[in-house]
Amino acid sequence: MKALDEYRSPQHKVLALLKKGRDDLRVKYREVMDQRRVAENQVRAVEKQLGWLRGFRRALGTWSELCAIGQASCSVVRRFGYSTTTAEILSQALGSGSTPEGNGLITEIVVVVKQQCEHCQAHDGRLPGSSEVIESLIGRGKHPLGTSQNNNSLTGQFLSIAASTIELSGASLRESLKRCRIKHLRDWVKTKIVPGIHVARKEDLVDPDFGTKLAQA
Repeated sequence: MKALDEYRSPQHKVLALLKKGRDDLRVKYREVMDQRRVAENQVRAVEKQLGWLRGFRRALGTWSELCAIGQASCSVVRRFGYSTTTAEILSQALGSGSTPEGNGLITEIVVVVKQQCEHCQAHDGRLPGSSEVIESLIGRGKHPLGTSQNNNSLTGQFLSIAASTIELSGASLRESLKRCRIKHLRDWVKTKIVPGIHVARKEDLVDPDFGTKLAQA
């Protein structure tokens, strides 16, 4: 009722209210247009810098699909391992692709998994679907051995684990190094083994004559 009472006022007051409303609308309009102009400039800037990506729309879509297929396949194999039913489960989980490339990748993955699962027919259970299990065991064995990933190869890690679990004796050492001269062993140690715990162990080893066989030492 207050607003209606204002418009029942004398004519000059009504005109003043209309002018004020007009000015407020003009200010609001300018603000909206400024915001729109800024947004359009941002769109043009992005279009200028990244507009060339439109030409790769299909290729990017195909790549995204291939990545999704790979991730889904890894998830299934990690969960179910390799067994007589893994290939069927994988085929159902992947379904059909939306591109020819996706369908081709699905077919290839299913074929590879089927080949791996053929080795499981002689087993009642399933085989690990990834080498992560073995890598985890190797990682657990590195700490007590005093080794690290930076200065030891995978072969060295396997040999270290084997060396720490077998019973060493002078006879077994002589038999293993029967055809290896000490100078060859020293050269290998200098080039392959980084100084560390081996330096302390060297004091406990016999230092035979250079060039002789360990069996003769």
